[in-house]
Amino acid sequence: METKWWSKLLAFCGVLAALLLLAAPMLYKFGISELRPVFTLLMVAMVLAVLVIVAGLVALFIAIRKGLVSDRNLSAIGLVIALVPVIVLAPSLMKGRSVPPIHDITTDTANPPLYERAVELRASALNDLVYGSEVGSPGKLAAMQQAAYPDLHPLTSGLSVPEAVARAAQVLTSMGLEVVNEDAENGRVEAVATTFWFGFKDDVVVRVRATDSGTRIDVRSVSRVGQSDLGANAARISQFLAAF
Repeated sequence: METKWWSKLLAFCGVLAALLLLAAPMLYKFGISELRPVFTLLMVAMVLAVLVIVAGLVALFIAIRKGLVSDRNLSAIGLVIALVPVIVLAPSLMKGRSVPPIHDITTDTANPPLYERAVELRASALNDLVYGSEVGSPGKLAAMQQAAYPDLHPLTSGLSVPEAVARAAQVLTSMGLEVVNEDAENGRVEAVATTFWFGFKDDVVVRVRATDSGTRIDVRSVSRVGQSDLGANAARISQFLAAF
């Protein structure tokens, strides 16, 4: 029996949704497209995948009832492939709704650590390094961060400044970041985090200051693009503090 057109269409659309999911990040990563069109493609992939899943369940039911083996198989293939974009994108969409639209996170909101090397590296970045500029004021950003990430605090250590700087650089490297500035004299370590799919870059600075009992370590992580970081910067800082 000849395969029906609708099962072929479902399989094609399922594959298309998966291909859009894979291709969209690469378009941005390799400088072929700007970010907004890429996000649009991802939304298209998500909507298409959901439609394929819904239609695929209906088609699968019809094919099974009518004994259309090839149509059953094609519908099932399209449905399964369409699950991939949903599984990949749904957590990010849900995360985006649960965190504030900010991308500059620090353990010291009153006196955020300053960057040095990153200023040059971010020459073409869409986001600046002025604390609070993304929401209008430092106080507003600090309040939003505190409400979303109340557990982010400075770290105290018995290490000396040079020892703490060396330790910070070691931890950042172990986390997969590229250390671009290690300055024991001024108590500063800077590193760049790069995401796998999109190639997004976030800049991290660790500030080490001497105290009576050792050192105080503060961390700041800022995204170069995007209004919201989906919680990535806060998660990175938490990981660093735990590893230090």
